[in-house]
Amino acid sequence: MNKNQLMLLASVFIITVLAMYLISLSMTKNIVVVDKGINMNVKTTSRTVGSMLKRAKIELNEKDKLSISENTKLEDDMKINITRSKPFTIEIDGEVIKGATTYKLISDVLNEYNVELGEFDMVTPSINSILNKDDIISIRRVEKEHISVEEVVTYSTVIKMVKDLSPGQVRKVSQGKDGLKKVEYEVVKEDGIEISRYIVDEEIKIESESEIIEKGIDKLYVTSRGKPFRYKEMIYMESTAYDLSFESCGKLPGEPGYGITYSGTQARPGVIAVDPRIIPLGSKVYVESTDGRSDYGFAIAEDTGSAIRGNRVDLFIGDRSTALRYGRRNVKIYIIEDPVDSELIKGYGK
Repeated sequence: MNKNQLMLLASVFIITVLAMYLISLSMTKNIVVVDKGINMNVKTTSRTVGSMLKRAKIELNEKDKLSISENTKLEDDMKINITRSKPFTIEIDGEVIKGATTYKLISDVLNEYNVELGEFDMVTPSINSILNKDDIISIRRVEKEHISVEEVVTYSTVIKMVKDLSPGQVRKVSQGKDGLKKVEYEVVKEDGIEISRYIVDEEIKIESESEIIEKGIDKLYVTSRGKPFRYKEMIYMESTAYDLSFESCGKLPGEPGYGITYSGTQARPGVIAVDPRIIPLGSKVYVESTDGRSDYGFAIAEDTGSAIRGNRVDLFIGDRSTALRYGRRNVKIYIIEDPVDSELIKGYGK
């Protein structure tokens, strides 16, 4: 091969390489990839989004999302956003579900994983919360059902002081008989375990009959504070406490009858709710504790209640937290016989 031929071959080679380079330049595209808020400029001759990501070694997890499909044909100056998924855990029905998502709200995450919620189910964090990386979404199945049961109404004991018996003598006038009531409860269960039950309704099926005992003793009682009074009857009763909250009285401030007793007076410490068949409204009484705690003291029967039947009494306590702490206690109710100084009848603690 002579010199002219060599020069011709060299020229052809250079022209070919230059042509290929120019073709390559014409096929190169400038792509902007936004990943975790960071812009990356990628020059590529790839034809599709998927092949460009693979060549650029940009890896995607199964749940990561692209703003443009991987099969989309690349165009110059195209911008592609990558939304990275966040891992999380769902605890439900005794199972643990590991997952990842690009959704922000927990409600959307549960929908994505086909988690169905009942009307009362509890989700922690709230379904309206923003999902954070590695969040644990706990779901407690809550069920509410109404059940009806029959319960015994324990009879009360009424002690009457009589003059025809000597001090210390006792005479039983009538045998007490337990009654029967139908109680409807709303039972709340979490993951199949009962956590609470509330009385919805009560219906007396059989009225209880009080045991009546006569005693021939001195009817003078002296309180722990040294204040004497005479009484005509003493009744063993179960006591609870109430206040002016909606949970206790079923009314809100401003509603008709809020804070007003059955007798039309203002509810206040020293007022008790009774069954008028056992203790007449207007009776002045003294409430003595039987468990060593402080007596409620002098009070007036001015109120009633749907759940106050038979040997039950409800004591008004103005403070909600104190009323809740009171719970249920056994007490002695002394029905006062003689007129009592009005200064004594001022209620709780007197």
